[in-house]
Amino acid sequence: MEDSESYDKTLGSIPRVARGMRPDLTSFARRYWIRLADGFCLSNVADEREVRPYVQNARRGVTTFQKEGLHGIVYKDESVQAYLESDRSVAELESFLSGFLTGWTARQPEPPPRGEDEAVALVGDDLRQAYAVLPIDAQDTLVVADDGMRQVVRYIERSVVANPTAPVLIVGETGTGKEVLAKLIARRAGRRLVPVLISGLPPEVVPVHLFGARAGSFTGAVDRAGVMAAAGDGIVFLDEIGDLPVEYQSVLLRAVDRGEVQRLGEDEPVRVHCRFIAATTADRLSRVRPDLLYRLMHFYIECPPLRERPADVVAITHYVLTHRLGRVADPGFYEFLLRCRFPGNVRQLIHFLYAVAETVPADATLTVSSLRHPFLRKQVEALGCD
Repeated sequence: MEDSESYDKTLGSIPRVARGMRPDLTSFARRYWIRLADGFCLSNVADEREVRPYVQNARRGVTTFQKEGLHGIVYKDESVQAYLESDRSVAELESFLSGFLTGWTARQPEPPPRGEDEAVALVGDDLRQAYAVLPIDAQDTLVVADDGMRQVVRYIERSVVANPTAPVLIVGETGTGKEVLAKLIARRAGRRLVPVLISGLPPEVVPVHLFGARAGSFTGAVDRAGVMAAAGDGIVFLDEIGDLPVEYQSVLLRAVDRGEVQRLGEDEPVRVHCRFIAATTADRLSRVRPDLLYRLMHFYIECPPLRERPADVVAITHYVLTHRLGRVADPGFYEFLLRCRFPGNVRQLIHFLYAVAETVPADATLTVSSLRHPFLRKQVEALGCD
């Protein structure tokens, strides 16, 4: 099929960002057709009726097919419908489409605020940092200034929440805020979050806690629905999924893939209607069966470490000191923190700020000199500062 400008069809003019993406499409796909919820369509297909049956008959999410020696992929949800044909492999098609949609989402205008506030950290004459404050629950507030984290929030708002059934995998170092992102997804979707810390479950308890059991199935067993059935249409958050014993990963795969679990002592599976969000650190990904991993990562979110988010260091410090502790710090205090690596990430920074505020007299401005207090020595050393 000739890739001619005359085949680019839009309702209205092509947005500048779409024109920028078009060369990527034309170099990767033989034929493409992408329509957004607002009616915008980008295509090099001469007759839309050629692709319409593929899109209409496809299930929600990703569908792949073969046609005349080419691989094809269809993706659809409430916000976008996409059809691609290429001589590339299915895996390459899926990867390209995921990247394209992520790129499109990241370049769209900011959505209307949903309960968040904008604040500005003013520290001395040179340090000024705007940041967003997103209330999560009584324990957690998400403070975001870093461009990468803002893109993560936009991706959650526009894509992850819009698809209410697809699994989500969140990967990041300890303390980066993986559970907070899971809470954000649940809050935006208006659904209950049911957290399960896999590493805190003894191996013998895992099948009963997750999948349930029938009374009498083993000595002392009582009827138990299991977390997944009891969650209803809520969201089950499987924290530290890399610590799930391998013998139970195939059972979890069936739950994620088919929406079925089998209680101990029962022959027939039970339907479950929850959504799954899993989280782990990158070094534990290899502990997850590949087939389960691929199914969980329908939406894949990386939570970058705090050392790569200097804007967030300033924003979180300013928010915690100003809004939580009622304290003031001078520019040197912030500059010191910007030289730290924070191996414990956001969690470590917040606990450190509380420790400083509770050690230094309440009427004192926090400075680098404040950190020389003998009872703060170990906490300061643990920050990994240059």
